Amino acid sequence: MTTPLQPIEPPPAKSWRNWLAAILLVGLALGGWIVPLLLETRPPKKAPQVQADPRAQAEPMMRRELAALLKFQRRAGFEHPHWKTALGNYRRLLHEMGKSDAEIEATVDRVVRGIS
Repeated sequence: MTTPLQPIEPPPAKSWRNWLAAILLVGLALGGWIVPLLLETRPPKKAPQVQADPRAQAEPMMRRELAALLKFQRRAGFEHPHWKTALGNYRRLLHEMGKSDAEIEATVDRVVRGIS
């Protein structure tokens, strides 16, 4: 003769962690059904929004890099050792973004003058 299942009484407020751990352990013992159930009730994480062209994300960062190097040069009074490399990389990026030579020179000139 089997006894009917008795309802589980809620635990005292301060032992809710132990009660939850017990439920998880019982769920794992019964085939692991409780863990997927708990995971499904969480809201889904949103994927980070990425722009279509990674070059469009790189351009502002490279422009800030050039501005920082220019600031160094103006304070130190001599050319930073990475200046020419950074400037060449920025020009190449603008070229790969489809800008004409005139647009590239105008953009570089704005950055150098500090208008950007």
